[in-house]
Amino acid sequence: MEYESHRLYYGRVADPKDGTTVDEVLMVVMRAPHSYTREDVVEFQAHGGPVAIGSILELVLRSGARLAEAGEFTRRAFLNGRIDLSQAEAVIDVIEARTASARKAASLQLDGALRTTVEALRAAMSDVLVRIEAGIDFPNDVGELFTAAVLAEEIENNILDRIEALIAGADHGRLFRDGLRLGILGLPNVGKSSLMNRLIEQDRVIVTDIPGTTRDAVEESLDIQGIPVTIIDTAGLQDSDDPVERIGVQKSLQMIGRADMVLFVVDGSRPPLAKEREWFEQMPRGRTLLVINKADKMANAAGYPWWVEWAGAPAVMISALYNRGIGALKEQVAALALGKAADRVEFGILPNLRHKLFLEGAGEAVGRGVQALRADEPLELVALSIKEGLSNLGSILGLEVAEDILDHIFNRFCIGK
Repeated sequence: MEYESHRLYYGRVADPKDGTTVDEVLMVVMRAPHSYTREDVVEFQAHGGPVAIGSILELVLRSGARLAEAGEFTRRAFLNGRIDLSQAEAVIDVIEARTASARKAASLQLDGALRTTVEALRAAMSDVLVRIEAGIDFPNDVGELFTAAVLAEEIENNILDRIEALIAGADHGRLFRDGLRLGILGLPNVGKSSLMNRLIEQDRVIVTDIPGTTRDAVEESLDIQGIPVTIIDTAGLQDSDDPVERIGVQKSLQMIGRADMVLFVVDGSRPPLAKEREWFEQMPRGRTLLVINKADKMANAAGYPWWVEWAGAPAVMISALYNRGIGALKEQVAALALGKAADRVEFGILPNLRHKLFLEGAGEAVGRGVQALRADEPLELVALSIKEGLSNLGSILGLEVAEDILDHIFNRFCIGK
């Protein structure tokens, strides 16, 4: 029987040994090149369940098939030219996305957002290279083709600035893919656990008026403006003779080294304590946000200047008890995490670390070409720099990539996909 491509057929899978039905299924044949891998593909759609699926798989393997390797279908799609390497990497990012924003960014890359940008950069660099090589072949006509100063400025504006923006996007890409570890620290009874419960919008941590209720780190996940965040509530920072409390404080301090950002919570209804300052001085500068809690007890926020002047760090005032200022706190966390370069990042174009390394290589190479132009060095040197930049960008798309790199990329995938 000749099966028509991309048409569902109803039937049953039977064990050839005794003819017993294993499951009723739908089958579809997808003939090349109109399939995920651009190869002939046969797909069975069964009812599911481990026994039925396992029995069908056993029959298929007994008939001569083999289990796919990790990422094999996506690897075949790349090798057969259906997608480039950046799109192949986006598949695993879609699968592993922890927030809607991370999934959207990965989906846009899967649709070719990064590829389109890199191809545009390569086209601009190729145009520059053609003009430079024409100047090498016809040195007497260089003045008609370009002037070194104008060409250098063109390269900086149209190529280098865009590469720098993509590199900035790579740091944000790491944030959206890997997430942010956010630690909550402070003295006992300043409202750390109450704050955590407000942030995750559930009563995850026990809250009492007794200092030291939390003795071990408690972790939860949440989404802050599309950033996947792991938030960690820790034991209160204090000197204690209690061995359990001392261990809790040690764990809190160890957590600082693993956290990407720290929320240092204080009781804003009173002036700062000397011991509080000692603990605060141990927090990582540039990655610490002062959270002034209990604003409901601050008469006209009169105590706010104490803390701002005392800390010299970004600060936000909240009342965890009455759920005030939590939105502003989340905005501050996102702003501090994304940094000043956030306005340069095009959402959806979030390169990963591999892309970033090649982008940096391309930027350095093209930058040397610009310096050579401005120093009136031989055009051959400029051409070599531009070619090196083109090679680096080509590696992002998989135009030039070693086998071990492919193995490293696709080994991240689950079996098959």
